[in-house]
Amino acid sequence: MFVYPFFELTCDLLREYGIDTEKRLADYKVDSIEVLDSYPVSSANGPVSGGVYTLHYEKEDEVEVFSQNLIPEELDIQPLLYPLDHSAEIEALVVDEETNSILHVSCAQKRSE
Repeated sequence: MFVYPFFELTCDLLREYGIDTEKRLADYKVDSIEVLDSYPVSSANGPVSGGVYTLHYEKEDEVEVFSQNLIPEELDIQPLLYPLDHSAEIEALVVDEETNSILHVSCAQKRSE
């Protein structure tokens, strides 16, 4: 099901130029994932953001499982049909094997159903 007019034609054009439109973040080599999150802390003026923590995933099995639920923020184009969880700042370090470099990709997490 395509929501936007001509989306199917756009995908066909991208395929003509060799772009794999079915590829997901998990299909790339993700080196590590860093999650920066906070939790509310009580204060005299009500709850405020206070506790901040960072989780860093480097083990291959953890990265593989976590990356299945990540979407690059640049691709969050249908928030009504596919709402994502933007509550944490998530950055995936993806290896670009063609240039032998690391790409920093800001991500959002799929909402659990």
